[in-house]
Amino acid sequence: MKKIFCFLIVLCMIFSLSIVFSSADKPVKVTINGVNCEYDVPPTNINGRILVPVRAIFEALGAEVTWDKDTKTAIGKKGNTEVILKVDSKKATLNGEQIELDVPATIIDNRVLAPARFVAESMGADVNWDSDNNTVAIITKENENSTIHEDTEKSITLGNKSGNYTNGGWVNHANDYEYFVSSEYWDAYDLYQATYNRSHFVRLVEEVDAFPQISIINEDIYYLSSDSNWNSYIFKINKDGTNMQKLSKNNVKSMVVDSTGIYYINADDENKLYWVALDGSDSKKLVDENIDEINFNSEHLFFTVHKEEFDFGKFMTKNAGIIYKVDRNGENKEKLSDDLAFDINITDDYVYYINKTDNMKIYRINLSHFKNEKLMEDTASDLNVCENKIYYANTSDPITIASEYESFTGGRLYSSNLDGNNKEKLADSLTSNIVVGEEGIYFYEYHDDGSKNYDLRRKYDFNTKTLQYVISLSFSEKE
Repeated sequence: MKKIFCFLIVLCMIFSLSIVFSSADKPVKVTINGVNCEYDVPPTNINGRILVPVRAIFEALGAEVTWDKDTKTAIGKKGNTEVILKVDSKKATLNGEQIELDVPATIIDNRVLAPARFVAESMGADVNWDSDNNTVAIITKENENSTIHEDTEKSITLGNKSGNYTNGGWVNHANDYEYFVSSEYWDAYDLYQATYNRSHFVRLVEEVDAFPQISIINEDIYYLSSDSNWNSYIFKINKDGTNMQKLSKNNVKSMVVDSTGIYYINADDENKLYWVALDGSDSKKLVDENIDEINFNSEHLFFTVHKEEFDFGKFMTKNAGIIYKVDRNGENKEKLSDDLAFDINITDDYVYYINKTDNMKIYRINLSHFKNEKLMEDTASDLNVCENKIYYANTSDPITIASEYESFTGGRLYSSNLDGNNKEKLADSLTSNIVVGEEGIYFYEYHDDGSKNYDLRRKYDFNTKTLQYVISLSFSEKE
């Protein structure tokens, strides 16, 4: 009986190993715009990276290739783009900028092979990995298409800035008007429309969500509004405050809006990612993950998959997760980093985020080759990246607001260049929820008068470099 049992164990082990070897032996394919590429030396998987013959892929993407045999260096040129790859070196060069590769170019059977993703994305193409078919799918810009919508990349209009969505989207702008949500102390999160000089000042909606994600597409305003049970739903009104419509039946955790539709986290379905049309019709699930944050640029959606919740200061709770990128139709999901991240901000070239894995430092990921870098040693609780600046609540320069009852410590408002250099303190205020507008930086300033604590809505004016109240009354006038 023991011999039979041992025989069965050995048989199972052989069967299991045959499955593993069969999967490992499955050849890797490369396609460009759906057309299979044939190489005299097949694509090779080295440490999880697919390498392909460098001359063949450069030329297939329209680049000219030169080879320096003395230095063993391949140079690919297309228009204003130049890529330099040296055999056995993890340092490549893209338009003069040094890039660190996970796997260096190498020589196999007298052919130079290089990482397919780096080469293709350096030439402006998108790269996706089809694990089911063991295929690297390369799509050049002129062949991009989305199955959810027919808009081209250039025609997509974002409903608010990426960094503003990260911070609750409580301010937006259109034409000569600001749209913003007041503080709970002042009038319980009402949505206002006002001119910059406050000569026009109108309440549009009473009691919207604390983090309403105000989005403007054409003549419509989209926002989140909460019920008495703190469930949030998507609403739409005209800019003049008329024709209010409720667009969602689901409890919505957060959303971003562009001209292709509304992308939202469905709290009624374990925080999965959904899409719904701008009129509230044709809703569909895009990603089957527990998501903390969602954001976008003109090409892709980005989100964090939940890993942990943690306390950040006395009254603040944050969620940290793993960053992923996905097409707007929910396909071709790719993990960008193993860092625990929050406050993700998206530009055309980078994902910026606060890295909990590295003690709340500010990082960014280059979207052309998925390498991350630390930008500064400062720690941060809130982050907004807009145009050519980083704005953040600098907890390395803390400020404490105290009364006889309690105290709260947080970061002051700072800015820096996109590479983390040229830091500047903008305000000695305990700062959170930073959004960027046409004329300044808006943020919550924590206040405690000894009998109660609350947030004041403040604005750092770009022109005067002074602090103002978003609602034109002073604090004493509010009381």
